[in-house]
Amino acid sequence: MNLENVHHILVYQCPGILPEHLHRFENECYLEDNPPEIFGCLGNAPLIAWAVGGGVWNTPYNAGYPIGEGYSGHVVMEIHYDNPFLRPIVDSSGFRIWTTESLREHDAGIMAVGISTESIYIPPKQEHFDVVGECQKDCSEQVWPNGANAFGVFLHAHLLGREINLQHIRDNTEHPEVENNKAYDFNFQETVALTPELRIESGDEFKLTCTYNSMEKDEPTLGTRA
Repeated sequence: MNLENVHHILVYQCPGILPEHLHRFENECYLEDNPPEIFGCLGNAPLIAWAVGGGVWNTPYNAGYPIGEGYSGHVVMEIHYDNPFLRPIVDSSGFRIWTTESLREHDAGIMAVGISTESIYIPPKQEHFDVVGECQKDCSEQVWPNGANAFGVFLHAHLLGREINLQHIRDNTEHPEVENNKAYDFNFQETVALTPELRIESGDEFKLTCTYNSMEKDEPTLGTRA
């Protein structure tokens, strides 16, 4: 992994089979002239996510990501680079993924809680500025009609991020925090194992609060620059 220039990597599972001419497609991710099939993959929840400071992550022994018959075997990998000095970069960063024909008891997946980066607006000279995103009751009823077990949590913000708190709410009662990082460090981002696993029931709610510090900024900070 190119730790100097790679900001983060996301792997998306495609909803269908990609045509053969797109099997090794390469381009900037969000150009308007990209094939619609590629945008269909990028619109899904990530299959794998990695960011600065992350290490090796394994699913529990009884869970795995389903691929093959009934599911797509095609993925799209999106890499965000940080190259402030605009130097030429030759990069071979990526993932090694193991597959097995021995099916696991449970299918694994990733759910993102928060707000889109396009909606983030942070005024300058703010020591503590909160941005809140929620998964409300109707959200979890749709995603987890039969409930689910969460085995890990990955908190992510950019350079102005100082604290991240993920709260779990059921029947208007707040349960213990899923994860509360009061000293968030952009250079140390990794998945935290939940032991024991967190039981999620259909109808549960989640609230994510990101706290930013913009005291060194003279202008508003927008989107991914936060």
